[in-house]
Amino acid sequence: GSTLSMVYIPVNKDCQRNVKIYTCHIGDSPIITRNKRGKLFSSTLHNVSESPKDVKVISKQHREKIKQGELYINRNGINFLARYLQLTRSIGDQYFENILLRTAEISRLEVKDNSPIIVASDGIFVQENSQKIIREILDRAEKGIDAEEIGEWILGQSAHDNVTLVIAR
Repeated sequence: GSTLSMVYIPVNKDCQRNVKIYTCHIGDSPIITRNKRGKLFSSTLHNVSESPKDVKVISKQHREKIKQGELYINRNGINFLARYLQLTRSIGDQYFENILLRTAEISRLEVKDNSPIIVASDGIFVQENSQKIIREILDRAEKGIDAEEIGEWILGQSAHDNVTLVIAR
């Protein structure tokens, strides 16, 4: 699968206290920030393993492929003709045209001018509780800790995948 996480931050010429941002997200690399009221914003992860409903829908729609051994579904994701597919929404391979949902999630929100905006890879998820790790990353960024140091901390937490963080302040 593949992923796309974009944040558009318009230039704030008036130096307002709250800044409007626009996010576009598809896949499993979250965008993290706090809105103008301080509430955590994290874009939705589009993983089959986190959405049993999607697995059920895909299973029902592709019953024949499952019977013929072309499509395998297990708790770790979907395997299709020996190709591994984790994301239900992705830019992804045209081969999965009838399985993937390719609609990006677009959000507009106001953030405080001092709230960091973070785009991260799925390698940050070193704990079962994704909200807990997202809050910890955001808390560290709010304290002024840079992306490299936060990434090193995540790697020290036994990360099982690559870790990428981009922080806009």
